[in-house]
Amino acid sequence: MLKELGFTDARSNLTAVIDDVQKWIPAMIKARKRSESGTILMNNDMVKELLLGSYKFEIEATHEETGEVSLWDNVTDFGAFGDTFEEALHELALVLSGYAEGYYEQSTIFLNDPNTRKQFPYILRVLMCESNDELKDILRKNICQDFET
Repeated sequence: MLKELGFTDARSNLTAVIDDVQKWIPAMIKARKRSESGTILMNNDMVKELLLGSYKFEIEATHEETGEVSLWDNVTDFGAFGDTFEEALHELALVLSGYAEGYYEQSTIFLNDPNTRKQFPYILRVLMCESNDELKDILRKNICQDFET
C-alpha cells in the first residue's frame, strides 16, 4: 500500500514528501472531501518509464507512389507526410505535439469522451517530452513494421 498522507500533513511536510518522491517513493494524498479521489505524486522519470513500458504508439510507415513517406499513428489517428522519413517523422511529432497541447487545454472535453479518453496516457507522454527530438525518438521506436528509410 502507498504511504498515505492527509492534505494538511502533505502541505506541512511538502519538502519531505517531494524528497521521497524524488527517491522514487510515490506518495498518496488522501481526498479532502468525499467527492474527490486521492492524488498520487510520482517522480517524473518514473511516470515516463511506466508510460513507455505500457503504452506504445502504433506508427505505420509507407512509401507513397508520389515518392513521399507517410506516417500514421493508429492510436491517435493522426498522420504526416514528408519527402523523407525524417521529414515525415518531424511533421508527425509537430502534429502530435499540437494535438497534445489542445487536448491538455481542453482536457475536460477530451477526458469525458470515451474515444479520446483512452488516448490520455499517450498524450501525457507527448506532453512530458522535453524536446521535439525526444518525441521523435519515441515515435521512431514505435514503427510497426520494418521500414527502409
